[in-house]
Amino acid sequence: MASSRIDLTEVRKSFVFNQMTPQFHVSSPLVHAFEKVPRDFFLDPSHTAIAYIDQDIAIPSRRYALSSRKLAKLFSVIDFSSKPKILIIGFNMGYSLAIAYEMQAKVYGIEQDTLLFSYASTSLQHYFDTFYGRTNLDDCLLIEQRHHTEGLAEEAPYDAIIIEGESETIPDSLLDQLRPRGHLIYINPTPPYGVTSLSKFKESRYHDFERAFVLEGMSQPKCFEFI
Repeated sequence: MASSRIDLTEVRKSFVFNQMTPQFHVSSPLVHAFEKVPRDFFLDPSHTAIAYIDQDIAIPSRRYALSSRKLAKLFSVIDFSSKPKILIIGFNMGYSLAIAYEMQAKVYGIEQDTLLFSYASTSLQHYFDTFYGRTNLDDCLLIEQRHHTEGLAEEAPYDAIIIEGESETIPDSLLDQLRPRGHLIYINPTPPYGVTSLSKFKESRYHDFERAFVLEGMSQPKCFEFI
């Protein structure tokens, strides 16, 4: 009987072939990164069987892990050929960090939830031990626990900042951490829903698709009208 790891490897390849590549243009290096990085490494063991379904998955702290397809759409906006310096905000259990690392980017990440940060740290150690024979991260992947709206100013500027989810508001503090031609990439929560790339000069919309969750800290304050 084949091991679950071999089975999941085949499922992962099937996901890339059937879900990702037919729907939109994805560079070959990005396809290879998604083929290599096991999403099941970055989920609770109880979710192993559904690691490659084409939908967001509920994770601890009342959050959702973006489907691999949605994550690929966020990444496809970035030109990885220049080995960019990127910041990922709200990386939850760390899957997106590993994908960006495999694209040879200089990766920084912040996560404000204590439990998810702990999960991600353990998952990344497992990932590096499995693929690189070491449990410590190197200087091309650095993570910190802090509030999402703060960003990571001390390591700025960045070529790209990814908000891993919808964002109803964009703090000026994040735009200030971009290089002059850098882009902040997120899922727009207003119709038509889709990946939006925001620079200091303009906004561009790319892929349209269904909605995701609004990332903690990125909600628009609710207003009440009294009559």
